[in-house]
Amino acid sequence: EVEPTNNRAERSLRKIVTLRKIIGTIRSERGRYILETIMTAIETWKARGQNPHEEMQKVLRNS
Repeated sequence: EVEPTNNRAERSLRKIVTLRKIIGTIRSERGRYILETIMTAIETWKARGQNPHEEMQKVLRNS
């Protein structure tokens, strides 16, 4: 089911922005891309009810 608003997406983004503020500036475009990719995967797994730790282990084992 598609929600009529983008509130879930905005809440997920807020987590990424907060993390970025805590760890400081990302020093390169590649670093920013990597952080955004990892955080997107984690939030997607959470939204699907999957365990992010287990899913990341699967990704790392298969790469």
